[in-house]
Amino acid sequence: MSLALRVTSRLPRRRVTALILGFYLVLSLSTMFAVRPATDESAYANPAYNLLYNGRMGMTVYELRGYLPLSTAERDYTQPPLYFLALALWYRIIGFGLIKTRLLSVLCGLLALYSWNVIAWSLFESAALAWMVTGLVSIDYYFVLGASQGRMDMMCAALGTAAIAVYLSRRKESFQNAMFWSHVLATMAVLTHPAGLSYWLGLAFLILYFDRRLLSPKTVALAAIPCLIGGLSWGAYIAQDPKAFFEQTHGVLDQNKQAFGLGRWSSIVFIRNIQKELVFRYAGPFGLTAGAGLANRLKALVLLAYAVGITGTLLMSRRRPVLLVFPVLTTLSFLYLGLASPSKSSYYLPHTTMSMAACLAVFLCHLELPDARRKWMAAAAVLAVAAIQVSGVLYHIYQDPYRRSFLPAVAAVVHHSPPGSLVVGGGELWFELQPERRVLYDPSLGYRNGLKPAIFAMDPLYRELHEQDRRANPAIYAYVQRYLDSSQIVYDDGYYRIYVPQSNQPAALMRGPAGKPPA
Repeated sequence: MSLALRVTSRLPRRRVTALILGFYLVLSLSTMFAVRPATDESAYANPAYNLLYNGRMGMTVYELRGYLPLSTAERDYTQPPLYFLALALWYRIIGFGLIKTRLLSVLCGLLALYSWNVIAWSLFESAALAWMVTGLVSIDYYFVLGASQGRMDMMCAALGTAAIAVYLSRRKESFQNAMFWSHVLATMAVLTHPAGLSYWLGLAFLILYFDRRLLSPKTVALAAIPCLIGGLSWGAYIAQDPKAFFEQTHGVLDQNKQAFGLGRWSSIVFIRNIQKELVFRYAGPFGLTAGAGLANRLKALVLLAYAVGITGTLLMSRRRPVLLVFPVLTTLSFLYLGLASPSKSSYYLPHTTMSMAACLAVFLCHLELPDARRKWMAAAAVLAVAAIQVSGVLYHIYQDPYRRSFLPAVAAVVHHSPPGSLVVGGGELWFELQPERRVLYDPSLGYRNGLKPAIFAMDPLYRELHEQDRRANPAIYAYVQRYLDSSQIVYDDGYYRIYVPQSNQPAALMRGPAGKPPA
């Protein structure tokens, strides 16, 4: 008898599900208030802010020269527009801020988790398996981090998993409704981020796998209507400036090519893309590269457990074909991101780790366990995976760089620059400093635009780009170095190092991490 059938509980199914979702909220909300903000969060919040307050959906927090076409300041085509629109509406309802931006991602993560619970229940009608799937997804390290950051990834994941959940839960009751509403949500996922196409591929697989005999011109048309409306809506936005759309798309592709192009890769495109996917998206984030610390290397055990879950579920599907669903969804997401996504950042890991965690849950719940020893071995595996992932999240919360580094750095900038100053630094500073000060992310420090910053907040990314310019752009390197040499460090916590030109404001050095400005 399988482990899933042996697991019983007196608690109602909804109550256990609520407990799992509650635990997720505790983790994600705590992480939301602790992790250091990233420049990307400002890049994707900025168009929504500008749409709400300035009437145009452009990105103005970046110095675009040498990075993206100047048209990006008027209309941002670097991503599909739905997240920008949703975030502008969100700001209209609850107000603007970094934490408020992140809160939208937390709530989207909640929807994604509930959708996984519905998916598992619809496929297996097992409360224990639904709890296991929901629980393992809820503690996935990259899922929790993704839900705690102000990016569109979690909104895309929520809409994509909701599309699959709606289809699987409604297909027997009303196939037509299932087709229509699932494609509404899948279209919204694509309009949020191109990674949404992986969920559409998964939805297409499920339709062909379970209900291909029910397909008819009418049902296909019902599915096509939301796709057509979504495509026309996006097309109407592109039609406002098609030249800008193609220029920005090409610019984003070039940036990703430069960021992920280094290394020795195969000359065959398919193999080269998979190589990059494995190295950048998995080996690095899961601690499999040289120089990774012990704590990071422990993540490799989680990846190993996921691989065992995928392989084991595939083997078990020979006897029970429905088990094939989660491995196929995982494979489709992996291949789509590997072959179609030019960016290999770990931000997109939730799109694959969610279904990987689901595979592990299905595998463990369907293990044949003839004796207590094997049952406890399975339980130990779950606890080990949970311990590694949750401890990683708790470590982020314990470090608390948001309060210990970011906010003190913001206070230092405020103290050493009058209102109206130009602040060059990470885009994340924009959340706290605008509108009293103008914040610009500009690695050239005014070389391209002629603007002279009153204060410069240098972080590790700036330091890395500065060193890269030593060889790639010597003129920019010399220009930035002259600014640094003629400036005084007024704050240094090991992450942020804040420079003020000596002619502007001499001040004593402040040291972090507590680094509070003098009264």
